[in-house]
Amino acid sequence: MSKKSEILATLGDEKRLKIVELLSEKSMTVLEIADAVGTSQPNISQHLLKMFHVKLLSKKRRGQKIYYTLEKKRVLKILKSITEIVQGGDGKNNAVKKQSRLI
Repeated sequence: MSKKSEILATLGDEKRLKIVELLSEKSMTVLEIADAVGTSQPNISQHLLKMFHVKLLSKKRRGQKIYYTLEKKRVLKILKSITEIVQGGDGKNNAVKKQSRLI
């Protein structure tokens, strides 16, 4: 599997998208993420491991806690582009749709 497809596959999970959203705001521990997502710590740990494997996250120990941080802010740009596609485009597509309706 190519690196691009690994990253996209990793981002193709609803819980991981929620984790990206949470970590785009601040660094968090596994327990903080589990509480925010509403699932168990072991489940979140598995998701974080997959995300760490494709280098979407970094982690840093502070005392006894490990904090996870979104490593690549560019991921947010990718997700924004996907959101625009899902919502019907960026205005240019809407103009094309309007033109096609006239034909």
